[in-house]
Amino acid sequence: MKTYIHRMREHGIAVDCEFVSITGFNRLTLGRPDEMAIFVEVLKLFREKGWFN
Repeated sequence: MKTYIHRMREHGIAVDCEFVSITGFNRLTLGRPDEMAIFVEVLKLFREKGWFN
């Protein structure tokens, strides 16, 4: 999770820490459509690299 959070921040996406009660999940807040589009593209990149399922 720490690596995921660090990589997201490197791509300009601020994520919060992991949920204590739900392992493998973290808080992410997106508001504007342009923010959501960037997040989707970063997730696609992470999946291509095998960093995210």
